[in-house]
Amino acid sequence: MSDLRPSGHRSPAPSALARPVEDEPTYRPPLALLALGAGSVAASAVLLGWSGRVVDLVGYVLATVVSVAAVAGYRSLDSRRRSRPTYVVPPIAQRLRPGVVAWVVLVTGLAVGALHVWRFAEAVAR
Repeated sequence: MSDLRPSGHRSPAPSALARPVEDEPTYRPPLALLALGAGSVAASAVLLGWSGRVVDLVGYVLATVVSVAAVAGYRSLDSRRRSRPTYVVPPIAQRLRPGVVAWVVLVTGLAVGALHVWRFAEAVAR
């Protein structure tokens, strides 16, 4: 049997078309980005113990900008990785449910950020 296509050209060898799935790396959820977001919110919450405009500005940036960027990066990278056939969910991610953790980080970050904005506004008004 010939491997000629109807157009008369030979079809490429199967190994040239695609690598077997076994050769692909294993992809996991980027939990480090969620940890970065949670850590930035925690650091911002710790900064509520000090006062000052600079402290509140840094706390606001940590609680909002850094945490939102980390969660957005997590969601983007995780959705790309999930499309791979070798995506594996580690046991810790099965228990913690990273999607829920991402929402908790976002909501908590916005709340802590709002506290910093409130304190900053009061300091400016004085």
